[in-house]
Amino acid sequence: MKLKAALIASGVSVILIHSSLLYANEITPVFTPEQESRIGEIAADYMRAHPDILIPMSETLQQEQQEKQTRGLKSAVLAQQARIVADKRISCRQRCHGG
Repeated sequence: MKLKAALIASGVSVILIHSSLLYANEITPVFTPEQESRIGEIAADYMRAHPDILIPMSETLQQEQQEKQTRGLKSAVLAQQARIVADKRISCRQRCHGG
């Protein structure tokens, strides 16, 4: 049973890597559409049988999304900071102390 789980996990990994590379247009397809469909079915069956693997995957995705959002917000803040500092109409008190 552990071997089957390992094979399924390997299959899922291969699909994910394969899909990523296809988007980059760097390789030709390794699997036929029928094979990809069957591998997808096996992976889905495995995830239904082992839903506990979805929690860490979801947590990782949430963390990545939060980090991406934080980077975007930091960029926006820095862009506004430069504009405010350069704006001579805003006094030092407003710029430096927010009031």
